[in-house]
Amino acid sequence: MEKTISQTNDSAVIGGTFDVFHLGHQEYIKYSFQNASKIYIFLSKDDYIKHAKNYQIEPYQQREQKIRNFIQANSFSNEFTIFPLNSLDQIREFCIQNDISKTITSEDYVFLFNDINEKRKKLGKFEMNVIVKPRFEKIIPNLCSTIYHTLETSDPRSLGFPVLSF
Repeated sequence: MEKTISQTNDSAVIGGTFDVFHLGHQEYIKYSFQNASKIYIFLSKDDYIKHAKNYQIEPYQQREQKIRNFIQANSFSNEFTIFPLNSLDQIREFCIQNDISKTITSEDYVFLFNDINEKRKKLGKFEMNVIVKPRFEKIIPNLCSTIYHTLETSDPRSLGFPVLSF
């Protein structure tokens, strides 16, 4: 029998591409670390995301390192694991097989976690709490990497994007 994560563990699943590591991404990660003791981060692989984005994204290794550097710079003591994401089915299977207590996600993926919860119920598992992550709108409403890429500038700071190097 496969080992599962304990139900008593306060764990969360988050995910994204985290391209152009901006303040919105940083707030998302901070929020996740403030609301769970163990965080599973699913980071989109280059091959997976190239079909969804019509612009060039930073390579996976650079994006992963920026996340790790940010976590280290903030001295988060929570346990975390970064998984390369190859499909939404990967998240679905992980959440069904393991006793994850919550997900912190955007509105765009609530359908996925509602579906996961239905499958978990059929297996006699508890439902995950689905938390729709707050948008960080102090500087730019609906801040996201896609807006930055759509405007095609080489310097996101010229648009008011607070981008920090980690």
